[in-house]
Amino acid sequence: MGVKIFCNNIEILDVKNSIFTCIYNNMNHHAENLSLELPDNLQQLIIQLYAATHGIGLDIADYLKNKNEVLAFANLVRFAIEKEQASSYPFNEEAEKALENFYQSIIHYSKELS
Repeated sequence: MGVKIFCNNIEILDVKNSIFTCIYNNMNHHAENLSLELPDNLQQLIIQLYAATHGIGLDIADYLKNKNEVLAFANLVRFAIEKEQASSYPFNEEAEKALENFYQSIIHYSKELS
């Protein structure tokens, strides 16, 4: 089973659960450790991302409605990717490419909202 995430009904991520679980955990811990005050929509998205780790897809455009929310999410994703790549067991090249494309798709969405 994999994790599928969409943006405006276009698939922007399709990776194994184990890969996304690492990203999700790093994002969640980063937000908690910094005591980030996240917008309500972004908090709801993070809660729903937990369901995504169990194979339930979601569309980020349903949660993120303005550029600031999208960029905050992109920053969390970027942090999570970089943290995992700096670990003792970084992602393989295929997973790293999929996650980089995911990040770039989020950035592209933020530009659509400008």
